[in-house]
Amino acid sequence: MVADVLAVVDLGSTDANFVTQAEQFAHARNARLTIAVAAPVSTLEFSLAAASGYPLTNELARYAKDKKSALAGQFATIGRPVHFCCYEGEIAELGKMLSARASVGDLTLVGPPGAYGHHKFRSRVLGDLALFSGRPVLAVPPRGAADRFDHIVIGWNGSREAARVLNDALPLLESHARIDIVSVSPGGSPGALDPISEHLTRLGYAPTQHALSGADATSDLLLRFVDQLHAQLLAVGAFAHSRFEEVVLGGVTRDLVEGAPVPVLFSH
Repeated sequence: MVADVLAVVDLGSTDANFVTQAEQFAHARNARLTIAVAAPVSTLEFSLAAASGYPLTNELARYAKDKKSALAGQFATIGRPVHFCCYEGEIAELGKMLSARASVGDLTLVGPPGAYGHHKFRSRVLGDLALFSGRPVLAVPPRGAADRFDHIVIGWNGSREAARVLNDALPLLESHARIDIVSVSPGGSPGALDPISEHLTRLGYAPTQHALSGADATSDLLLRFVDQLHAQLLAVGAFAHSRFEEVVLGGVTRDLVEGAPVPVLFSH
């Protein structure tokens, strides 16, 4: 069950389609939609303003409030409640604040790169949400996401992250959904998929197993496979490793975060 959906926007002016898609997505599930309006600033800009004594935070708060008012006006005629919250500050801190907010919901929606005025904010916050909120994050492409998912591709490698994204994906699926579960490995052997396929069968699904291999990047292999099958959703575990206390997204996660042409569900 999905009862609370959070959608993240910034101060840009190109997110009208995304926020409309977010409202439709939440309404189709009878879920409460909250739009988080973020007013991001780079670390350098924030530091310079602080050093000069300029009250940048107050200005950002005013911009966020203005954006909230504009969005409220956009939804005033639909007759369904949409809730709002505002955050402002340096990008890394916004990631922490939004992750904390997302942790008390069921799912967070992040729009395509073109829906944001601050591209660095979008990629950083999507990664932070996926890794730290404890909730799934759905990256929505320009064409939007289906109101109901009846065909999903799940990238499976037996990891904790893969198990988590599978568990998080199931409440989003129709009872009759087609599930293609995919292993990407040099040998291309699907044998490791037997246990999870048996589990999905006991849940009432009829999963199909696939083993992909090739010289291309894993993300490219997965996206090409999703396109060939005309699937509605790709679900993958979000991976990261820590280096000098900085979290760096794993290669596959990073490639998909940058803007896949299909909806991608991330969990960690």
